[in-house]
Amino acid sequence: MKQITNIEYEKYQQYLSDKLHGRILTPGAIRFICEANGYDAARIGWHFLELLPTALAGRSPDADELPGGASCKYWLCAESEAELNEFSDMFWGFHDFRIERIEYSAAADRIDVLLEYDTHDIRILLRLLGSVAMNFVPGQDYAANWLMGASMGIGATGQIVWVGADDAVDIKAPPADALWVSGNKLHYALLGDDGRPREIPEEILHQERHALNYITGEYDITEKDFHPRYLSAMK
Repeated sequence: MKQITNIEYEKYQQYLSDKLHGRILTPGAIRFICEANGYDAARIGWHFLELLPTALAGRSPDADELPGGASCKYWLCAESEAELNEFSDMFWGFHDFRIERIEYSAAADRIDVLLEYDTHDIRILLRLLGSVAMNFVPGQDYAANWLMGASMGIGATGQIVWVGADDAVDIKAPPADALWVSGNKLHYALLGDDGRPREIPEEILHQERHALNYITGEYDITEKDFHPRYLSAMK
């Protein structure tokens, strides 16, 4: 019987993992995509363009592993109420963000929510992992709706919940008429123009905020410093 080397064995195990988590595009998968899009070249091309940001963001992680790839050292996490509040505050309560894409992966038990700021230069990928759930509201034009804000926190069952609703909601019992996603863990990343996770820039970590003082008629300046937790720091 032919003996294989350790490197060959590791590559085979990597192949099995990639196959299990849908990271290999097989002929059967290509045929399915073509059939699902009616063999229409434009629709097929659009399908792959929509997948491109996720593909560039690095391979899909299991629930308990760090995302792979050189750029994925820039993935962050938030677990406690304090960390979730800081994450939300760091990006202004998600005010003037738009939901660009929501993607569910059954094999990885994962939901990705891609948010884009109205200046189109800030894109955040939320990744809910492990026993994920979602409430999707049909009929809403998510591509045209800019959020006035969003709520996030720890739900009634201990899961992390993100609710894309303009008004403040009860995280313990999200409303049925609002879009929400939940999972055991939350990883997130700021994406660059190439769709890859990037480092949080200094102007976001250290912010000067201006608020109009209606008594003096002048703007008061407050400084906010944020200290998000990178996944790579946990290893």
